[in-house]
Amino acid sequence: MVYELCTGRHPFDAQNQAALALKIVMGKFQDIPSFYSKDLRWLIQSCLSVDYKRRPSINFLIERPFIIEQANKLNLSLNSNNKNINRV
Repeated sequence: MVYELCTGRHPFDAQNQAALALKIVMGKFQDIPSFYSKDLRWLIQSCLSVDYKRRPSINFLIERPFIIEQANKLNLSLNSNNKNINRV
């Protein structure tokens, strides 16, 4: 979803289902534009990692300084003990 908000397109798109499946399995998607921060680009790329073990957990993400900074700007509380966060 974040990828789509930043690029205006789906991360994986193809002419047919076989080509789409191949792109997903290979993890091939266009780069996020460089005018976005390095942190945001890292976030998107890591969440789209083919290897699920390399994808960050929600608890890992809410501990990242750039996430905390943005949450503070929006007066949001990020608490890893919050039941809603642990459900994700």
